[in-house]
Amino acid sequence: DVTAWGLPGGKSDKGEKSIDTAIREFEEETPYLLTDIDAITYLDTRYIDNYCVHVYEIDDWLINFHNKECEQNYAWINPQLLVAGAFPEFNKKLLTDLGII
Repeated sequence: DVTAWGLPGGKSDKGEKSIDTAIREFEEETPYLLTDIDAITYLDTRYIDNYCVHVYEIDDWLINFHNKECEQNYAWINPQLLVAGAFPEFNKKLLTDLGII
């Protein structure tokens, strides 16, 4: 649903490590890139609709803008919008577990 907010994410390419997928998807779907590999931290693995989801957190102090093409709809948003967007139950549990909501 292109009208619903969601977190950056996507499927791994064949042979791609999950951390490399997380970095690639973050840079494809936002106008940011990681400036330091220490900016990304593995949190855990969760499951939704028969998909294995590797969850990473990115330190927003260690990112910069990039000039590459990215998704059109991106913004820093109120986390509450994520519980009404794509994958609302998954996002609600994740954001609750992280103490964000």
